[in-house]
Amino acid sequence: KNVPIINVPGCPPHPDWMVGTIAHVLLYNDIPELDTFGRPKMFFENIIHDNCPRRQYFDNAIFAKNFSEPGCLLEIGCKGPIAHCDATTRLWNGGVNWCIKSGAPCIACTEPEFPGWPMYERMPSMPVGSAITATADQVGLVVGGAAVVGIAGHLAGNVLTGRIGPKKAEKEGDE
Repeated sequence: KNVPIINVPGCPPHPDWMVGTIAHVLLYNDIPELDTFGRPKMFFENIIHDNCPRRQYFDNAIFAKNFSEPGCLLEIGCKGPIAHCDATTRLWNGGVNWCIKSGAPCIACTEPEFPGWPMYERMPSMPVGSAITATADQVGLVVGGAAVVGIAGHLAGNVLTGRIGPKKAEKEGDE
């Protein structure tokens, strides 16, 4: 028979992921929506990196060299940018803690490749932060400038094609 497989990964899987998946099957008599690796999207859709409490360090290219230092843990093995799960909001130990909050890097234990990489070494293919440090005012100036350029281009196009301006006035006078 063609029996669907539901993967609930983790080291170990969070109890809520197991119970939630089983409860969904029992309540709805159907499997939950799955991602490409057969994981329930309700638990494994988001990337750890997106909600990491150390994300601002990554965005500003501030990287810890030791576990006790402030900074993004990417250089000492964090795999959060590739790890899919809701550990940042679900937490462990009765909702008290999780890997990064405890000072350890995410080891991406929910990914199919786990444990196929060194746990406390930087992933060689992982790009180091882009150092995005723009303020809201700077972003506003860029967006505003782009809008002005767009409006000017539109206006120039209308004048050149005669939809507005002197050519249109000449055409109306000829009629």
